[in-house]
Amino acid sequence: MKFVKKNSFSKIVLACTIPVLLLTSSCVRYQAEPLKSLTYVKGFETKASLSMVYKVLDREEQMKYLGRKFSDRAFNAAKAFTPVQVTIANLTPHIYKLPDDAFDLDVVPVSDVYSDVKTSTAGRFLLVGVPSYVAGAYCGAIALVVTVFGAPIVGAFLVSAALASFMLGTSVVISSANSNAALEKDYAAKALENGNILPNTVVNGVIFVKRGTFHDKFSVKFIKEPTGVLTTIEALPAASYAKHM
Repeated sequence: MKFVKKNSFSKIVLACTIPVLLLTSSCVRYQAEPLKSLTYVKGFETKASLSMVYKVLDREEQMKYLGRKFSDRAFNAAKAFTPVQVTIANLTPHIYKLPDDAFDLDVVPVSDVYSDVKTSTAGRFLLVGVPSYVAGAYCGAIALVVTVFGAPIVGAFLVSAALASFMLGTSVVISSANSNAALEKDYAAKALENGNILPNTVVNGVIFVKRGTFHDKFSVKFIKEPTGVLTTIEALPAASYAKHM
């Protein structure tokens, strides 16, 4: 007796294959490139001094360097950020440090930014992980039935589909957690919080400004180590950015 008809088998295969394909495309991975140094507007170059140049990152640059398009995100007013890249050149023999209120802007702590842009692992578990386990259980149950009724090859295929669903469902949750860990590490490395600017070095970083509060003319404070002397300089626009101002 043929328990599984051709049309029924096709439907079962489709029901078990679609979740697998969906889960495969649902795995997330954080990818972002290192920042490249910004260049100064012609005529603003300084030598043997402390200086900083900035550029508001556009949508493509946000995705390239931060793995997110902030301008596309549906944040409310309290959770909207404008990513601004800065390049600091310390061409002096001194060590400088940025104080907490270094920028004359409404800068958001990078930890707050991470909390709002990270992938929701719990959400992915509910939206993808749980359905994958349900699909796996469904395939496993059908596999048992068709095997008992004399279709071991079909049963073996469905068992494979069930195992794939369980494994991929788990991998979605794991990949989400790994993506968040990579994002947090990268944002921390690119943030300029609590970092020293060593002598004769160029440092690249990103600050996140509360959306709607950024203004082109702003100053930056530096503390000279170990004397604690405060130095304030004016931030300069990057060459590529100045063309659009």
